[in-house]
Amino acid sequence: VFLAGTYMEEQTARNNRLTQITNNGTHADIRVSIENLSLAGGITDQQAEEIQAVPNVRLAEPVSFYYGAMMVDEEQITVNRDVYWKEQDKGNPLIESLGGHLVQETGNQFHLKTEFYGYEESMLEVLEDFVVEGSIDSIAQENTIVWQAPMNALGFWNVVDLHVGDQITVRYPKKNPGRITAETMGILAMLPEGEYADAYEERTFTIGAIVTGSAANNEQFLTGLDISSVIMPNDRFQELFDVDGYNIVSVQLADQRAASETRDEIWNIMEGTPDCGVVDYTEEIIRQREHLEQTMILVRVIVLLLLAIGFFNTISSVNYMLVEKRRDFTIMRAMGITDAQLTRAMIGEGAVYGVIMSVLMIVFTLLVQFPLKYFLDHGLLYFNAQYTFNWPLALGVGAVNILLGIAAVLLPAKRVLFGDIKEELADI
Repeated sequence: VFLAGTYMEEQTARNNRLTQITNNGTHADIRVSIENLSLAGGITDQQAEEIQAVPNVRLAEPVSFYYGAMMVDEEQITVNRDVYWKEQDKGNPLIESLGGHLVQETGNQFHLKTEFYGYEESMLEVLEDFVVEGSIDSIAQENTIVWQAPMNALGFWNVVDLHVGDQITVRYPKKNPGRITAETMGILAMLPEGEYADAYEERTFTIGAIVTGSAANNEQFLTGLDISSVIMPNDRFQELFDVDGYNIVSVQLADQRAASETRDEIWNIMEGTPDCGVVDYTEEIIRQREHLEQTMILVRVIVLLLLAIGFFNTISSVNYMLVEKRRDFTIMRAMGITDAQLTRAMIGEGAVYGVIMSVLMIVFTLLVQFPLKYFLDHGLLYFNAQYTFNWPLALGVGAVNILLGIAAVLLPAKRVLFGDIKEELADI
């Protein structure tokens, strides 16, 4: 129970950090973003450099954004699309007006609305914790990308049957329409017909890694767990898409206590940029951290109480066993075995109990973590809980088990070791 509780604690702390990244749409303390329906960059290279130069800014990571669709065959869709996708589309009027997330084109050919992101190298490293298949390092290869797979309400990420090494074809506007207006809204439908028959370009990529979350999120287009995103390095993104500048700058601070002053300086830099928002998450991050610490304290107290209950239960069980063997011990003492010899024998027996408990503990913990991980992923909807085993902690608890086994034998043993032999024999 102690090791299983520790595993839950570790995964909860990890998931809290990942949730903070995905909920904020950034893994940083302050988020600078363009808050309109636009495929234009909005934030210039110069502004990103000026933000990086602010004294309290430890790291300013610009994020590029574009919008398009991914081609999907009918047999690759593993969910009931008539129920799942349409229900999700109703929560987003923009997507609903464009035909939905998933649109059937001809025959068994569909397209899935998809966002495209360009990350800095440091942000790509953040994705390591979200990886469910493949490796982030693989995108160093030409035409290889990271794909953020859409997830359903039960936490399954393979609602579209794609894997590392598979190729995907994406469609996107050849020419950046800039800020979307009522006249240009139709281009977001990603259907090459009518006035937009020649407006799109298609390109094929190889999936190098699949992730369940992202380190940046443009909330003006797709939102929720059912997002499909293609992620690549910023330099490759700039070569591919007709985008000048950035949509988001993710800012990490050297000192969170001076967040308000830094936010004001960033506001001064972004002054005059249309629809620009600067959001300070430091207070929210601190509150989440305090809440997590309180939750973890409660979990630890419960686990320690269970450990104490188990210890006293072990003492009670061993005490009952020793009382049952009291006659045997008395005869052994009458035949000449010394108290020291009997004590060593009982210590050895207690150590054997401890070793057996430790082996069973490790075996059962390894087995229990399989259903625990499944529950975390698909019950509590954790972001990619890891199947890990803390061997140093397990060996440490194993050593405690051995000590508890010895203590459980010795504490009640005084009833056997220090009784008067004549009185004991008379009671037999």
